[in-house]
Parts: sequence; structure tokens; C-alpha cells
Amino acid sequence: MKLSDLPEGVQVVAAETLSQIIAMNVYDKDNTLERADFIAKAFLALYQHE
Repeated sequence: MKLSDLPEGVQVVAAETLSQIIAMNVYDKDNTLERADFIAKAFLALYQHE
């Protein structure tokens, strides 16, 4: 399953989560793709457990 397979609302929340993390500069910006992958996997795991 890919993030794009999830309902649109879940995709929006995942995108907003990544956006907020980037805006807060919690992580090094060089790792944006790694963060995005981690967030996608986390949302997939949460959705699959429901």
C-alpha cells in the first residue's frame, strides 16, 4: 500500500504534518525526503491498524 492509496483526508493530514515539521525546523532540511518517507510509513501503519 502507498500513501496515495489512503483516503484523501488522511493524505492531507500527512502532508500537513510534514509541512509543520519542516516549518518548525525540527530536523535538518537536507533530510526532507527521509522525513517524508518516515511520515508516509507512519500514516500507513496507523491506517492499517484501524
